Amino acid sequence: MKLNIFLSLSLALLLLASCTKDNYDPPGSTLTGRVVYQGQPIGVRTPAVNNTGGSTTGGVQLELWQRGYQLFTKIPVYINQDGTFSASLFDGDYKLVRLGGAPWQNNTDSIDIQVRGSMSIDVPVVPYFTVNTPSFTFNKTDTTITGTFTATQVVAGRTVESASISVGSTQFVDIINCVVSRNGSAAPGTPASITISVNPARYPAASQDLIRKKLAELLQKQYSYLRIGVKTNGVGESIYSSVQKIDLKFQ
Repeated sequence: MKLNIFLSLSLALLLLASCTKDNYDPPGSTLTGRVVYQGQPIGVRTPAVNNTGGSTTGGVQLELWQRGYQLFTKIPVYINQDGTFSASLFDGDYKLVRLGGAPWQNNTDSIDIQVRGSMSIDVPVVPYFTVNTPSFTFNKTDTTITGTFTATQVVAGRTVESASISVGSTQFVDIINCVVSRNGSAAPGTPASITISVNPARYPAASQDLIRKKLAELLQKQYSYLRIGVKTNGVGESIYSSVQKIDLKFQ
């Protein structure tokens, strides 16, 4: 009898401990911010979302670390294409780290952040290049779009590997998330242009069937979204212009 009571109490305590472990309160504070150069947000590639688990992957990111926390681990913070970011956190003291491979100069200095409720910060960076005066023109005669821009050098000694124009069906567009894209060249400080066809007939390969369908949809909707990207030699990610919407009208 005593053994049964002891086993019952032990099981109850075990279940209580398990429930307590599984019922931690979720983070109650939100850290929002922007990655900026001279007060202006930096455009980057859109983070990808894992369709199976709903988690965010890829793209440019920062990291948050909290020293001494019970479940100590790094917290990835993905940067949106407009340079903004957001993270749900517990109140506490964090260190924010700017990772390598981004389209800005490596900076190993961490930023100390005290999270006490929701707050917003600007994270300063120094990009290798900036994309200035981007504009786009639709040529209805040959169904092409021309993007013009200037890649302005910020960090001396770096060179442009390539530039790109990306055409998308939504406002989330870059060289990965697009209907079509095309690489070109750009000399720092000199106006450059890249022209891309949005005529479905210009993509005849069997493997381009989806491109043809999506381009036909764009022409039917009579608008598209575009961005210019500039990639620095030896750097994984490009810096991007802001998204622009243009009309694709033949009349």
